[in-house]
Amino acid sequence: MDKLISGDIYMKLKMKLKKITSSVLILVVIFAVLTLVSCSNEKNNSKQKNDNNIMLINSIENFKTDLIDLMIQVDLIPYYEKQIDEKKKKEASAKANQQKGTSQQSGNSSGQSSGGQQEEFKPKPVTEKDTLLLDLLKEERQDKIEEKPEKNIPEDITFIWDKINEVVDELHIKWNDLKPELKNKKVSAATIKEFDKTINTLKISSSENNYLKTIMLANRLTSYFSKFIKDLKADSMAAVYSIKYNTRQIILNAANDDYKSADNNMNNINKEAEILIKKLKEKDSKDLTDKLLLSISDMENAVSLKDINVIKIRGRIVIKNINSIEDKL
Repeated sequence: MDKLISGDIYMKLKMKLKKITSSVLILVVIFAVLTLVSCSNEKNNSKQKNDNNIMLINSIENFKTDLIDLMIQVDLIPYYEKQIDEKKKKEASAKANQQKGTSQQSGNSSGQSSGGQQEEFKPKPVTEKDTLLLDLLKEERQDKIEEKPEKNIPEDITFIWDKINEVVDELHIKWNDLKPELKNKKVSAATIKEFDKTINTLKISSSENNYLKTIMLANRLTSYFSKFIKDLKADSMAAVYSIKYNTRQIILNAANDDYKSADNNMNNINKEAEILIKKLKEKDSKDLTDKLLLSISDMENAVSLKDINVIKIRGRIVIKNINSIEDKL
């Protein structure tokens, strides 16, 4: 009798244990499924977040391209001023000769055709001495640049400034579209505020036809982009933007005879280059690393020489190497 009771208890315990084991297995399976679903959702959310960041960085890149185009237009101002001056001198000379009743040969030599009509003024090509950043910006934009100086030189430089101001107005509209996206990504509110302040000052400067201040403010706007991109967790790309900004700024500071600021820009370049060198080592790109370090060293020597012509060519080489690195990132 005792044995039967003991056996019955054993069977009941066995059944109960089996039920418990089954329940545990079910819970394990449910937990595993939930974990997989959660991991999948996190992965998808992370991918979506990364994709959104890439799209925003592309928008920043497009804005930077617009600023480079603006700097190109502003940088051509001294060239246009020179051509307008030469055009006026030629027209004045031709008018004076007409009034004196010069001969046909004399008229032709001073800008008159055989029919007595004034020849059309032909502007000279843009040279390195006419601009500060043009050659460097051509290097930065590579084959995407569209350098189209006006074929018909205007009577007054205000015509060129009017076109520049139209571009600045467009930049304000584009910033109005970009700013909410940056705020949604919680990038630095202080940097956004500084960008606001600078783009407003840019409008004031361009409206006053202030050449050097306008081009410097346009370049300063590009400095904020590296900070935006860094907030978006793209440190290597942020370093690329920063080095390009500081390289341009060194030339502008040299033009303003501000070599103390140029030295600070040079220090910033060396600091940001460390980030890129670390990345290049991961990709085993020794050739690019060596070229970058050499070009930065040459740029530093050029700044020490305080010769803007040497600085301009060294700056172009730095930009060329940074472009090559950017393609590898």
